[in-house]
Amino acid sequence: MLRKRMRGSVILDPERIGFVLQRITRTSDYQDLRLWRLLTLLGIRLSRVMFPTVIVPMTVWREDYRTELARGIARIDPDTMTITLTAAKETLLERIRSRRQRSAVPWSLTYLDRCLDAFAPNRTSLPVATDAKTPENIADEILETIKRRPLQL
Repeated sequence: MLRKRMRGSVILDPERIGFVLQRITRTSDYQDLRLWRLLTLLGIRLSRVMFPTVIVPMTVWREDYRTELARGIARIDPDTMTITLTAAKETLLERIRSRRQRSAVPWSLTYLDRCLDAFAPNRTSLPVATDAKTPENIADEILETIKRRPLQL
């Protein structure tokens, strides 16, 4: 939805990279693989060659991994903007339980509290609250956030 409203944009989903690596390596959390972080950055770099805007939806709860990715992305494009979608725990539980991709539910439930803790004090990101909002409303708010703020990481 957001991509369609942002002319010249593309979505790069690092989970797809992770799922392939997870099958190959049989690791429980692909984010622990340095290769995943490197391939994610490579994917962003390659996407950036062809598209002015690259949307990268990801949840990285470990601060050291998030820092590594943020620094790598800043080297690719120093005008990067990071937005964190926020929601109450109850909202997140409801969304997790209603996912079509059932294989992601156990991981999401296991890491939910860690992710909430990791993103609560996030100072490098612009928050967008998503409770009781439709995807259209969330996309509107993200677009408004982008318009109002100078680009930063």
